[in-house]
Amino acid sequence: EQSLDSYLIGELNRLYSIKSAPELLVTSASARKAGRYLSFEVETSNQGLKTANNVVLGVYADNELVKTFDIETLEPGTRKILTVENVRISREATNITFFVDPENIVDEIDKTNNKYQLVLAAD
Repeated sequence: EQSLDSYLIGELNRLYSIKSAPELLVTSASARKAGRYLSFEVETSNQGLKTANNVVLGVYADNELVKTFDIETLEPGTRKILTVENVRISREATNITFFVDPENIVDEIDKTNNKYQLVLAAD
């Protein structure tokens, strides 16, 4: 006969209370700018427990939306790498932000970790 002590019962209750949802984030990013053109590589991932559909990545230069990219579907535990060259941005832009799910469409565990920021050297 087995019995569970109160600690195990509490831990099981805590684990089962965790929301089962996607958890999107930008895992890594690198970028370079040549004049008015930005080239970058961004890795997005789903570290949650459910599939995320209709995932979009927004690219911002100095807080202004430059372009969005459809990442589409991210299964739990998967990553996707997006490599893009020569996206036109302001010549003066130095702050680049990659924002997964910028329209807040995906219901996820934590929305505070969806941005990744880089500061580029001025031309």
